[in-house]
This record gives sequence, C-alpha cells and structure tokens, in this order.
Amino acid sequence: SSQETTGVTISKGVLVFSRRTTYTRTYEAHNAAASARRLLIEHPMTSGAELVAPSAFDEKTDSVYRFLLSVPAGGQAKLEVRERSPSQERITLSGVSMDSLVYYSSSSEIPAKVRDALAKAVALRKKVDDAKKLVTDLGSRRTEIANDQARIRQNLDTVGKDSAQGQQYLKRLMDSEAELDSLATKITDARKASQDAQAAYDAYIGSLTLD
Repeated sequence: SSQETTGVTISKGVLVFSRRTTYTRTYEAHNAAASARRLLIEHPMTSGAELVAPSAFDEKTDSVYRFLLSVPAGGQAKLEVRERSPSQERITLSGVSMDSLVYYSSSSEIPAKVRDALAKAVALRKKVDDAKKLVTDLGSRRTEIANDQARIRQNLDTVGKDSAQGQQYLKRLMDSEAELDSLATKITDARKASQDAQAAYDAYIGSLTLD
C-alpha cells in the first residue's frame, strides 16, 4: 500500500491531515495451452476502500470482486487491482510538544499558509516556555538564598554577632534579605508574565482555523 496527503487544515486548534491510502495487488496468469483462456480472478475487498482500477468488475459479492482475465494462447496476462480509502489524522495542537510544533511548522507536506500559522504558534509557545523557565530559575535562586541564610545564621551563632566575623555575617544577611525582597517582586511579575503568555498561546491555538 502507499499513502499520500491530500490536504492539511486546522479547525479550532486541531491540525487535520487528510490522507489517501492506495492498495495495489497484481495478478499474473500464464497459459501454456494452444488456445486462449479466460480466468475468473477473485480479489478480496479491502474494508472501507473503493475500487479504482479496473474501472469496473464483472461480479461482486459481499467480500470479493470478480474479474475476467483473458490469457492468450502460449502467453501471459496481468491484472492490477487498485483500491483507495480516505483517512484523517487529527492532532490537538494544545497538547503537542514544542519539538512537534517546530516539525509541523517546517514540514513540506503542509501548505505554506498553515506552516506560517504554526510558525506563529511556535513563537508564542517559546514565550510560554521562556516565561516558565524564568519563574523556575527565580524560585531556585530564592531557595539558594534561603539555604545560604540558614548557614550564615548557624555561623553567626557560633562566632557571635559582636565579633568582626559576626558583623560580616550580619551584613551578608541584610544583603540577602534585600535580594529576597527584590526576588519576591520579580517572581510575582514573572508568574504574571507566564500566565499572560500561556493565555495568549491558548487563545491563539484555540481559535486557529485554516481551510
């Protein structure tokens, strides 16, 4: 069998591949006799497929096509039977990975206008991924500072806050508190930006329709 893509569309965020599968089978007959013969070829029907070639059958049952094949004396003959069936593959774009989006946006079997629309989806998805990464990175930095503060306080208890070393620890604590305050604002902003990016992506994908 062979398969070809006959169309690619997008319907409300669902990428739809329309495909056509062709099933081909060739029958060969040899006739060693001195006179021509006619053979009845029975070809099992392929479920869900329509007959393409030959253009007509001689007989038909619920499960087979029958074709009469004339074979010349001392010769041979061939009969090629082709059936074709349509199919669809539906891909919900909101659930695919970034790698899949990039692949579809550059696939040669997809029309240019659909590729362009998918390329915009890739750009919006990158903003989502970048925003989420920033939230994660800022959260990791906050955890790192908190762990560092715990070690500083432990050292401060050991050397005392009035010692020269203790004063250095106190300054590091104050500096880290200032960074935590700054991080809290950055994390709030980053979360908002992540939510906005996700909303923009979802809205674009959910409404995307191209015939």
